[in-house]
Amino acid sequence: MGLILMKEIRGMTTWEKDEQGRLLACKVGKHNVLPTVYGDFVPRYSGPDFRRRDRAALTFYANGSVRGLELEAASAVSTLAGTWEAEYLAFHEDGSLSALFPRNGQLNFAWSEEDEGNIVPVYDFSFPFGSFRAKIISMRFFPSGSLRVVTLWPDERIELTTPVGRIPVRIGFRLHEDGRLAAVEPASPVAVRTPIGEVTAYHPLALGLDAGQGSLQFDPQGNLLSLATVGGVEIRNRQTGTPERLRSPQGMDLSECSVSDSLRIRFAAGDVYLDDGAEKRYALDAYNFYPYFDIRAGQGFSCSGDCEGCAASDMDESR
Repeated sequence: MGLILMKEIRGMTTWEKDEQGRLLACKVGKHNVLPTVYGDFVPRYSGPDFRRRDRAALTFYANGSVRGLELEAASAVSTLAGTWEAEYLAFHEDGSLSALFPRNGQLNFAWSEEDEGNIVPVYDFSFPFGSFRAKIISMRFFPSGSLRVVTLWPDERIELTTPVGRIPVRIGFRLHEDGRLAAVEPASPVAVRTPIGEVTAYHPLALGLDAGQGSLQFDPQGNLLSLATVGGVEIRNRQTGTPERLRSPQGMDLSECSVSDSLRIRFAAGDVYLDDGAEKRYALDAYNFYPYFDIRAGQGFSCSGDCEGCAASDMDESR
């Protein structure tokens, strides 16, 4: 059973329903209290301002359980991973907490990322693979209540001990349900031992909105499942010697500069899968592999002209 409202919401001002008449979302103009096992929460009833967007206070699944909850003010949320502040909460359909966002402001001409960052709380974290102090965008949870993903604030950098060594991390990390590390996003190129030799893991175009898809991924036993790199791999058939070369694709063009995307590599059951836009499978015992790293592309940009405005050195310094 999901998180069902046990009493009528007072002061609904606007609402959205589906074709069957079921409530999907609503805004409210009066003070309401929603009791949950995570705390007692007040859905947002104040109007929009320069920081907070005009959005529904409550959204619902088709079965009537709460899907999303915009809070009137930052409130304490009790979880298995500790107590945290949140301005927005999301729930799984079974009623368990899905995600919390300490701050949920809208970036615009009057409110910048720096402004929002100045009011984001700083938290202390302690895991078997590392302790750190950082601001976060969000935390996501399994239906069991175990922590699933921590997404860092954009300018945060931390260090974690992973199955391939201690590395700098940006964007965040994902956990297995038992708390072991499942994925991280390297903050800088990291040399990793793999079944095809040493590969430098790094993804220059990794997005920082959610850390659920880290470039370095591990199974619960700590085995490397996949990674992303910029550069390529030369593959040679051991019987014929026939060579083939796959490299990371171009991600986007910025004037005379092109930003490199990543070549994705994953390992499974004696095979390696290389994805340069179309995944290809190679048996590990039938080929020799020669990975290489494109240092310039790994900095984020590959320039064909005078690209001082988007120079990789400037990009590095800004981090």
